[in-house]
Amino acid sequence: MPLDLFIISVLWFMLFGYVIVGAIHSGAGFFRLYSDWSGDVPPLYAAIQRYSSPFWIIYGMIGLVIPVVLAISEGDFFTIQNGRLTLLLNDLLTSPFSWSVILLAVVSILFISASFLTYYAKRIKDAKAEAMLRVYTLMWSLPAILASIIVFFMLKLHNRLHFTDMLTMMWVFPLSFLAFAAAVYLIYKQKAYGVSFFLITVQYGLAFLGYAVSHYPYVLYPYVTVYDGKINPTFLLAALCVGALFLLLPVLYATRQLFLFHHKCTRSQH
Repeated sequence: MPLDLFIISVLWFMLFGYVIVGAIHSGAGFFRLYSDWSGDVPPLYAAIQRYSSPFWIIYGMIGLVIPVVLAISEGDFFTIQNGRLTLLLNDLLTSPFSWSVILLAVVSILFISASFLTYYAKRIKDAKAEAMLRVYTLMWSLPAILASIIVFFMLKLHNRLHFTDMLTMMWVFPLSFLAFAAAVYLIYKQKAYGVSFFLITVQYGLAFLGYAVSHYPYVLYPYVTVYDGKINPTFLLAALCVGALFLLLPVLYATRQLFLFHHKCTRSQH
């Protein structure tokens, strides 16, 4: 595999990993705040409270920076002046495409986190939280898929070159929808929540794959490609890996602790 392709693949994999893990933690933070506000403290709240803080929502909000960066990478938000790229902030803030991407990010965070927490509530036998989060998952499933469709057609209007390249990867999107449909069916039937969450991860993974492959070799349409970089590629790869560790390890550790608490709760009940 060419080094430039390997580097960009690592970058996309990092972004996808953060989207999934960050969504889980952001949803856990929202659930904790909701429980504080409502005064209702189900067993799931105790598990989350021990290893969480309101700053988990900040992890998730930082994740909203990623879709903004992806929107910027589609071009039309820069101008060249004296050989320098200048961001057109007003165009970015008033672009229907950029807002459609942010909308997709928000509803995806809520959908992914609700599906995971439904699975987790089932594991710790918190029937009340399970029922509530199952409804949330079903409630956010339709907005999540509609937002994906909106972004797809907004991209056609915003960047026809990338949209055309995405058509060459069109086969992944029906598979993504099938994974989504199967996941929602299992949640609706109250079956195999773990499998359902896995299918939702597959759903977003396939969509991310189609987007990332069709984006290559552009870093910033139409000005910058992976072939234009003047930074040593080995240094860039090392920087990306270090960045991934600093970004993902804290949330991965918190996820591990959450499951560790599940086993402690299970032992304490016997």
